[in-house]
Formats: sequence, structure tokens, C-alpha cells
Amino acid sequence: MPSSVAAPPRERQQWLDVARGVAVLLVVAAHVVDFVSMRGERAALLEPALQVVQAFRVPALFFVAGLLLAGYRDRPWRRVVRDRVLLFAWLLVVWLVVERLVDVVLERDPWQSPLELLGYVATWFAFPDHNLWFLAGVLWMTLVVRLLARRLWLMLLVAGVMLSGLLPALPLGPLERFYVVQAPYVLLGVVLAPLVLRVGARASLRACWGAVALFVPLGVLRWYGVLDPLPGALVRVTVALTGIAALLAVGRLLAELRGAAVWAHVGRNTLAVYLVHYPLSLLVFRRLDVVAPELVPDNPYVAAVLVVAVGVGAGLGLAALVRVTRLGGVLTAPRWLLRLFDRLWPEGGRPTVLRPLRRRPVARRAPAPAPARLTLLAEGPGRPGRAAAAPAAPSAPLRPDPAPPSVGLCGEECVSAVCSGERRDAAR
Repeated sequence: MPSSVAAPPRERQQWLDVARGVAVLLVVAAHVVDFVSMRGERAALLEPALQVVQAFRVPALFFVAGLLLAGYRDRPWRRVVRDRVLLFAWLLVVWLVVERLVDVVLERDPWQSPLELLGYVATWFAFPDHNLWFLAGVLWMTLVVRLLARRLWLMLLVAGVMLSGLLPALPLGPLERFYVVQAPYVLLGVVLAPLVLRVGARASLRACWGAVALFVPLGVLRWYGVLDPLPGALVRVTVALTGIAALLAVGRLLAELRGAAVWAHVGRNTLAVYLVHYPLSLLVFRRLDVVAPELVPDNPYVAAVLVVAVGVGAGLGLAALVRVTRLGGVLTAPRWLLRLFDRLWPEGGRPTVLRPLRRRPVARRAPAPAPARLTLLAEGPGRPGRAAAAPAAPSAPLRPDPAPPSVGLCGEECVSAVCSGERRDAAR
């Protein structure tokens, strides 16, 4: 792909934020309906619609993450690691601890010692087992995107192989299937970012309705199993891609309506909503339902709507609190961690662990003074020849040795200059 179209536009597009807001709302609603069903109740009217959108809701979040990550493709490694990888890794650690504490409060798991908790967090990065796997997927795909930044064709090939299901089974924990076949949508988002952002900004409303109309029959046919005789990977990827196109079209349509700023605000705070809603839903349906059941409505539809609203509102409230108080470490990397990173990997330099070891200069000894030379005096009358000590020839005054060259600082030029100076002294 030509470099002139490799980077997406720099201006923020509201319709994309609206689409992100719709996508995260679908994710929250699906989780809440699952919690409602755990109470022994069913939201029968909501389940079919959520099952239809389930084919694309998480791939859509990954795809949009790829659209936003495309701007980091050509940036230096240090910037990518500092702004993205370090952030996602820190948030995973913090919110894994938060969810573990929620499990302790709900008596789902016993309290673990700090060492056991550290081992759990370290193991989780390779073997994710619950909803935070989305952040882990974005983290690993970010590294792949930067590694293959100059080879978009190879990035597309990797995404195709992973989405096709041709890879052997990998021991990635309970979410292995989702982890392997959904995270690669980040790569597709990066590759298609210039096209999607350009078309999305100029698409007509009629074309947007056409994208929605294309997905609906495919989603319904998949729900009723009509597409089951076809290859599973083909059906899954086709429905997901048409669903992503429909979601982006919905974002474009809602951006033209009054109140689009609300959806865009949710989309700009997707991370906060995603992180907060799951432990909050656990507390509502597992603890509040036991301690104060009157606060949780018996009607599954009312309960689902209320908990979705509370989850989204709590996420937005936390994001506002972080902005006002500048509370680091909850939704952003803390300042001490960034300062430590800057010290270990300074701007314009290499990481400390990758710096080559410098050779220590060897101190040179000052040359010893030349010994007096013995000369044989001529024999004179009445004076036998004898050896006497002749006065030493005047020598050049001793000068301090030049400082030993530092190869790491001045290179071969300094070494050659010092050597030529020594040859001149020897010639004298």
C-alpha cells in the first residue's frame, strides 16, 4: 500500500466514536442478560437479538481498536511501548486485582497471598480466562502491528490464517477459540483503516441503510442454522464483517441525529465502561441480590435495563473523576511508572537492557627516564683509558600522556589521531 495512504486522517471523526459507543453498549447488554439468566430468569425477547449481534459485537470492538491503532504503525518502538503496551499491561494488572477482590467479597474464591496473586496475574497474560481477555488481545496485536508495520501484506496474511481456523489448537485457556479467531480483527482494522475512514466520512445515508440491510438477513439465517452446511470459518468471518459494516453504518446514521454527542461521549470512554461494568454487575447480581433483594427488580427486562444503565453510568463517572482529580493508575498508567520507563528507555536512546557494554579504558604508565649512557674516554698521557659516565643527552621534557580514547564516545577517529601523535613523538 502506498505510504501516502498508509496513515489514517488525524482529525477525530464523531461517527467512529458513536459506533464505538454502540459496540460497547451491546457488549454490556449481553453480559447483563447472561447475569439475568443466572438468576433463573430469562429475558426471552432480548436473547434472539443479542444472539444475532453476538456474531460481530466483540470483533467490532477489535476492528475499531485496529482503526485507532493504525496511527501508531509507523511510530517509533519507544512511543508504541510507552503509550499502548505499557498502558494495557498496567490496566490488566490493576483490574485483575480488582476482580479478584470482588471474587473474595462474593466468596467465590478464597483470599490469596500476595505471592499467589502475583503468580495468578503473570499466568493470566498467557492464559486469559474471563472478560479482560479483550485487553490482552489488543496488547498482543499491538506488538504484531508494530512488528509488521512495513509489511501490510504479511499482516493481512497472519489475520487470514488466524481467522480461518487453520492454526492447531493452542493451550490458551477457556477463551482459546475467541482469543484466536477474534483478536486478529485488530490487524484487519489496521490494514483497512485508510479505506474505512475515508469511505465512512463520505458515505451517504442511503449506503449506510444498505449496509444494515445486508447484515440483517445474514444474521437471521445464521441464527436459525440455515448457513450451517457451509464452512464454519467462512460463515463466521462473513457475518462478522457484514456486521462490522452495519455497526459503522449505524454510527454514521446516529451521528446525523440530535443527541449524537451522548453516543460519542460513551465511545470516547469505552475503556472505562468496559472495565467497570463486569465487576459491578457481579456485585449487583451476586451480592446485592442476596443482601437487599428488594433493590434488584424481579422483572428481568427492568433489571437488565437498570444494570446496563448503572454500568455505563459508573464507567462514565469514573472517567470524569479521573479527569478532574488526575488520579493515575485506574484508567491510565501512573506517573511513577512513566518516569521509571523514561529512565530505563530515554527519548532518542536505547533501552538500558539493550545498551552495549562499554570497554573500560586501561590506564597507561608514564615512560621511565632513559638511563645514562656509558662512553669510553680517549687515553691521555699518563692516564689509562677508563670508562666514565657521560652526561645524558638532553631529552625532551616529559609531557603527560593524552587521555586514553573512549571508543564508545569518539569512535575510530580519536584512536587514529592518538596513534599518529605517538608516531611523531617516536620520530623526534
